[in-house]
Amino acid sequence: MRFVLFFLLFATPLFSTIAEIDTFEEILAYTHSVEPKNSLVLVDIDDTVLEIRTQLGSHSWCRWLIDYFEKKGMTHWQAIVVENNLSAGINPQLPVQVVDEKAPAIVAKLQKMDFPVLGLTARLTTQVGETMVQLRSCGYQLQHPLWPKEPHWFLTVPQALYHDGVIFSTRWHKKSEALFDFLEFLHFHPTTIFFIDDTLSNLQDLEKACLDAHIDFVGLHFSKSDERAKNFNLQIALVQWNALPKILSDREAGAILDAKKSGK
Repeated sequence: MRFVLFFLLFATPLFSTIAEIDTFEEILAYTHSVEPKNSLVLVDIDDTVLEIRTQLGSHSWCRWLIDYFEKKGMTHWQAIVVENNLSAGINPQLPVQVVDEKAPAIVAKLQKMDFPVLGLTARLTTQVGETMVQLRSCGYQLQHPLWPKEPHWFLTVPQALYHDGVIFSTRWHKKSEALFDFLEFLHFHPTTIFFIDDTLSNLQDLEKACLDAHIDFVGLHFSKSDERAKNFNLQIALVQWNALPKILSDREAGAILDAKKSGK
């Protein structure tokens, strides 16, 4: 009874929040009050640390493809498989850019402060090679002494993979499932997890998993790419698609579209 009373009086309550941010620099306001070595910073890849520069290959394009194939009679998962196969053929050729120009420097600063930083993406394991090339081209290095030097396949999450600072959970699994499998493999039990992602449902999923595991959670909903998604131009993406294997920039595709409209 005394132990129970002591625990109730002095145990630290769990902390959990999900907040909106527009820049990576805002992350530092949330990390300053915790011990870096007892924490974990997770970053999503697509539309968070980097994005495809063209309309073709963007998340909005992928969502349009899935919707298109569903209207043709495919199930949702069949449409996803077809979209994955099409994207696997073209995305490695498409140019990428950082979403926030300061993001690589902020990630490097967190690492210099001794925060372990880990990528957590729903990309497929077939995209490992292109992902590593894209991250390096944008100035990101996600290695840390805690992370294995060799690839790691997950026992309880089939098809998921860790490689070179990034967990590939795939679309078939929740990101939280792959993450906690990996943490158990490492015997690493952080007291606080920070997660930066552009998709709110991913943050909510990991928030629940952290609370179940008695880990403080700070979810940061990164919304910088939202405006680009709202301005997605399907017609430009289709011009780029029809020009393959030549890669057209949005400006080049827009000029072709304008010329067609004017009858030139």
